[in-house]
This record gives sequence, C-alpha cells and structure tokens, in this order.
Amino acid sequence: MTKALAVESSAEPKPFIKSVGGKTQLIGELVKHLPTKIKTYYEPFVGGGALFWHLASTGAFQHATINDDNGELAATYRVVQNRVSTLMKKLENFERNYAHSPEEFFYALRATTASTEPAEEVFRAARCIFLNKTCFNGLTRVNRKGVFNVPWGKKATVKSFDDAILSACSDALRDVTILSGDFQEAAAEAGKGDVVYFDPPYLTISKTANFTTYTKGGFGPEEHCRLAEVGKEIAARGAKVIISNADTEEARDIFRDGYRLHEVEARRNVNSNGEKRGKVGELICVAKG
Repeated sequence: MTKALAVESSAEPKPFIKSVGGKTQLIGELVKHLPTKIKTYYEPFVGGGALFWHLASTGAFQHATINDDNGELAATYRVVQNRVSTLMKKLENFERNYAHSPEEFFYALRATTASTEPAEEVFRAARCIFLNKTCFNGLTRVNRKGVFNVPWGKKATVKSFDDAILSACSDALRDVTILSGDFQEAAAEAGKGDVVYFDPPYLTISKTANFTTYTKGGFGPEEHCRLAEVGKEIAARGAKVIISNADTEEARDIFRDGYRLHEVEARRNVNSNGEKRGKVGELICVAKG
C-alpha cells in the first residue's frame, strides 16, 4: 500500500483542463459526505478531477485509481504523470504557432490524427489540453466516430497551462493508477475503507441539451440505471459511494431507491444562449450501504 501523496511543487494540484460540470465549486458540499481517512479513492469518471486533486493535496487517501472512458483524456493524465516536462515544451510550441494564426492553427490541430504509439503520446496529450483551452467554452465533445468536433473559441491569445500547477499535478499522480474503460470495471475492487465518487455525464435537463456525447458511446438513462445498481453493489461491500447528477425528475426516480438525495446548487456557464446560463440544481446521491 502506498503512502498518502506528498506534493513537492510549491503550487497545489488543480484541474488542468476545463470540464463541463466541473466540481471545483462543490468540493465543500462533497467532502461533507466523505470519511476523513480513505484507503483507496476511486473516481471512474475523472474528467477535470476537481475532487481528486483536492483530496490528493490534503493527503486524504492512501492510494487512488482514476478512470475515464475518454481514452484521449486518460492518456493525457498518464503523460502528465510521467512526461510532464516534455508535455510543457510541446504546449509552448503550440502556443507560439497559435499566436501567428489562431483560427487556422486551431482547425489544423483539430483535424490531425495521431497513432496510439508511445512516440505520439506527448503530442496527443498536448493536443487534448490545447484544444480544450482554445475551443468554444472549453467543451469536450465528440461525434459518433469519436472525433473531437467543438468549434474554435475565437481567443486571440491563450495560455494553455500553468507550469507550477501542472508540475504539482504530476507529483500528485506519482503513485496513482490511471485506467480507461467502463466505470464498473474501474471500481471493481472497491471495498471497506474505500471511497468511490461517480461524476457521470449528466442526464439531460432538456431534450435539446446534449452533453451525453462526451464519448462516442454516449451515456443515457439505461447507463444511469446501471450506475445506480453498481453503486449499491459497491456500497454493500463496505465502500462509501457518492454519485453526482442533475436535479431532474428522471434522476430522482433512478436514484431514489438505495440512496440519500442531497440538493445543492451550482453555477453553469456552458450554453450558447447566455440568458440560460446561471445556477442549476444538482443532486449528491449517497448510497445507503
């Protein structure tokens, strides 16, 4: 068993990508439901990882396993873990090229494809971060073929990373297990003394909202029902299980059985219509165990 993580950088680790539904503003609410000491922390939909970074910086867990079905994002976490200096150099190169012709460079980079060979891993990670920082509203969205398809964010200049924070993230990831696959498999070994935090792509609030396309397979009501059952199974093994979701009638129906539902408010700034941005209701679903 590894020791609690010790961050050597002078900065604290924080999300290095923007994430729709990021939990930075809700950390205070989430930690209310967590034990003070955690054996292994699991986050099967890590995304930007706001809660993970917070717990890592406070040494709350002995070990951690993070996972994301978005293979590009999971691979990016591994590059931050193992090759952060080379990654920062690549991002600096992207920034210089972007400054000469922002729109042209963005779409040229978006159109590139890279193999999954180890020699390409730094390029793929830099591409993932840079597109996230320069696209419209920091969205992470793919089409049915799994191709990133968010338009340019019309930024004239961009700073794609903070070297101190990215270094702190690398330190915090040192002994972390990083996976890419199904959420159930990612938390298959969770048991007594562990914490599992599920932050899935949310059930849509309206028929026109479509943030289930975070990965090419989507994440609809059937998957949320499976998640609810998986969460109860893990809690029965002795782990603490928490699930975030939108506060909708459908979500309440799915998570009513076997969970305590806590209402919170969060501010969401991702909408093409500025008048529809603002505070929204969210649920923190705590498995009864």
